[in-house]
Amino acid sequence: MRESSNKPGPEPSKEQPRTMLRRRTDREQEPKNPDSKPWKDVFEMQTGKFYRQMDEGGKLYERDALGAPKLDAKAFKFFSEFFANKRRWMPIDQILEKVHQFYENDPLNPERPYAKELLNKITELENTDNEKPKTIKFYTTVDIKGIDTGGVDAFFEMENEKGDFVTAPIDITLMDAQTKMEKRIAKEIEADRPSNDNLDVIYIDQVPIKKTDLHYKEAIEYYAKKIHEKLKSKMPK
Repeated sequence: MRESSNKPGPEPSKEQPRTMLRRRTDREQEPKNPDSKPWKDVFEMQTGKFYRQMDEGGKLYERDALGAPKLDAKAFKFFSEFFANKRRWMPIDQILEKVHQFYENDPLNPERPYAKELLNKITELENTDNEKPKTIKFYTTVDIKGIDTGGVDAFFEMENEKGDFVTAPIDITLMDAQTKMEKRIAKEIEADRPSNDNLDVIYIDQVPIKKTDLHYKEAIEYYAKKIHEKLKSKMPK
């Protein structure tokens, strides 16, 4: 009869089970900062350099993005007489009111692709948010000769079913927003006029304005959201 062995069996291995290690894909990276502006990293290379090498490149950048308004003769007469004395100034809301009054472009169909896409995106946000979406319109004020628009290049308007409307003025610029804001405030102080209007302007700084540019869609979505939020915050409840 064979005796049973009392020898203990082999000890279990203390080695921890291996885990599969892999790199996270781009989709698994940490969520992006909603306030990040990746287009600014490539702006100088793909857009800024082109405009900066030209005389009045900043003005050309504004026109290419937003277009120029068609105003009737009454508008030019009114503004030229008002601004004949360069020390006089007009608050932004009054300028926008007059541009609105004399405007001959189609405010629902901007001529420039960038302005049109921005308007369409804001309208899309409004349609998504509301059962009764409000009408959004666009008015450019770029390059109105003899008129001091206080740095405002265009404005968006939201109108409800009662006929109430509010505006969101914008300033599109080759500079970064902080530099442009400081320059504008300094100019207003020098001209002895208040800078309260400055708080209402949305600075669209260093954005791509061609569909083929890197981060074009991201920049459109970023500023469309900002403009839409501004309009909603000003609309009477």
